[in-house]
Amino acid sequence: MNALQKISREFQNWEKWVKEDAGKGDQHDPAAPFYILLDEAIDQLTERQRQVYLLHRHEKLTYQQIADRLNIGKESVKTHIELAVKHISTHLRSRIGLYVSLISLFY
Repeated sequence: MNALQKISREFQNWEKWVKEDAGKGDQHDPAAPFYILLDEAIDQLTERQRQVYLLHRHEKLTYQQIADRLNIGKESVKTHIELAVKHISTHLRSRIGLYVSLISLFY
């Protein structure tokens, strides 16, 4: 019973969060809350991880191009991207996984 009450409270907190933060994104885009979560996860990366991740994902640079631009090794770029992706995935899974679990419980 306690677990269900906790899940219910977390679901209510999630709904509140989505309603509050949905206004920060495009209100016509149903995925806006998830983009906000992604931005939140990226903001939590270390400065170097964020820099490498954004160069790779947004500017579409190769590992070698990033290494040359930042004067670091290609393997360092690979490590930074792996750590960034792991952190982002964990963050999204923890926030979205709870939401999906709660929806399946109530519907």
